[in-house]
Amino acid sequence: MAAYVPPHKRYSKDGDDNNNRPLPTQFQINVGESSTSKDRARKRGFVLNMPNAVFMSFMESDDDDIPANSIRLVLVDGYTCLRSTSFSRRGFAKNTPWVSITKRIQSELLASFANVRSAMDLGEAGSAIKPTFVARIGQIHLLDPPDNMLISSSKLEAETAAAHVKKQFCTNLPDSYMEAILGGVAPKIVADLHHSKEYYQVLVSDKRDPKSAIIIKCQIICGELKIQKIEKNPKRCFVANVVCLDRDLDLRLRLAIKRDLTMALKDDSKELKSLKHFVDSAILDGSVKGGLRWPLGKEHSSDGRYSVIKTFRCTVKTFKNSSLKLRLMNADGFNLCTSNGKVENELVLDMKEINEMLIDRMLDMEPAIERLQEALKLVWNHLLIFEL
Repeated sequence: MAAYVPPHKRYSKDGDDNNNRPLPTQFQINVGESSTSKDRARKRGFVLNMPNAVFMSFMESDDDDIPANSIRLVLVDGYTCLRSTSFSRRGFAKNTPWVSITKRIQSELLASFANVRSAMDLGEAGSAIKPTFVARIGQIHLLDPPDNMLISSSKLEAETAAAHVKKQFCTNLPDSYMEAILGGVAPKIVADLHHSKEYYQVLVSDKRDPKSAIIIKCQIICGELKIQKIEKNPKRCFVANVVCLDRDLDLRLRLAIKRDLTMALKDDSKELKSLKHFVDSAILDGSVKGGLRWPLGKEHSSDGRYSVIKTFRCTVKTFKNSSLKLRLMNADGFNLCTSNGKVENELVLDMKEINEMLIDRMLDMEPAIERLQEALKLVWNHLLIFEL
């Protein structure tokens, strides 16, 4: 009889072959229907939105006068993307697409800034609220687009046709791209390396709040895993997905609020003890996806309220200056619900100065639009092409 292999150890020996191309993040993968809100939340990665959240999706290019029929559906590593075939994707932009992007989102973004300020003023019981505005680099994949979608292919017509097609934003980036950014681009456009660190994340579900998740961030200190921070999953307030037609990669701008539980849990010894149980009982194991495993049954709290859903072993290199923070992350993850593991590369540009404006509760956020334009110019010229 074959030996029993617990879920946290079940992974394919050749699973790394799946890492040769970008894969969608877990919340973007379409899986079977479920009747429970808890299962639906798990399958979309516990992505939460504020009641007044704004979502935008549009196309941008270096030249507004794209020749007729030059916008095409193209296959990139097996996924369908929209690209213009008439322009080179290399070199600096000749025009100012970053100005066009900020003009297009300005009114909605300023309203969302005000909504975030209101959320900070109102607060949330048991959580310390903090704004986070970032740019993420990836590819927008079209899922099952019709073959005749681009019979007419001006930018406006392509936008209209694409609006009816389901999409996903894939944040996983090739190793060669990450190496190029790390080797020359990041120090040139932001600053020297600020720090590099490795940490672990344990994603935990809570039966009392099935639509949310708790994120436990840990580091190895003196050979032991120690809790550094405990958060609830963030709530999104604004998301703009931008198809960059004459670049290799696309752009997502996201404004959200983080919900830090670390201080509040110090006054709730029972809840803290339940969450600390997962860290104390975790076994560091570099041979498994996610880097952590648990003895059988220890992936659940004793009262059944909490359960481990995912684990990540993350290596992050951070570059920063007074206005921006660039994070290059390699995340080795494992999903205990599906017994699937994968490794992903991600690049996030944190709008540090704009976040500080929000934390300071500035009423006039117009200067933030100027800062955003400056950041998007760097993004467009340096971060959206593979061959750098």
